[in-house]
Amino acid sequence: MKFRVLDGSGAPVKDVLVIVQDLSKHEAELLRVLSDADGNGGGRDLQPGPYRVIATTPFGIWRTTIEEFVMKSTPLELVLRIQPTPTHGYGDIVVIGTTWVDVQILGPDGLPASDAELLVRDRDATLYTERWYKTDPQGRTKIEMVTDPLVLIVLYQDAIMTRDVSQRNAPIVLKFSAD
Repeated sequence: MKFRVLDGSGAPVKDVLVIVQDLSKHEAELLRVLSDADGNGGGRDLQPGPYRVIATTPFGIWRTTIEEFVMKSTPLELVLRIQPTPTHGYGDIVVIGTTWVDVQILGPDGLPASDAELLVRDRDATLYTERWYKTDPQGRTKIEMVTDPLVLIVLYQDAIMTRDVSQRNAPIVLKFSAD
């Protein structure tokens, strides 16, 4: 597995902190490295499974980029595209606490995704907002809307799906594509 950090125009970006976490071990950190002058963020042999990669910089010069992915058996080069932090925000994340939302996960065949694992987080992946859930035999669970909107990552069999969700969209039904 290799990582490369580029800006929106495709130019390499130096001195971006790249962090790789193992989601099967609930965010255990595997790699922490700065990108070089060519945007290379190093590499690491990864076992098949779900992972997260974070590209971030101090002082908010570049917006933090976060991607979850599933490592298969073939080597992969992941390109992390980062954008400059805008001078005006797109709105604040609001912590709302105890609102619970019904979620149903369907497999690619349209049947309930029993025992799918769900990770919810805010857009910046701050640890205090992360929560793990598991679906019941009908592919259902309730998630706490710790922020609105939040990012919902679903791990099912050997696939991963990431969606931004809001309590305005409740109840939430997500289906894995047949790809």
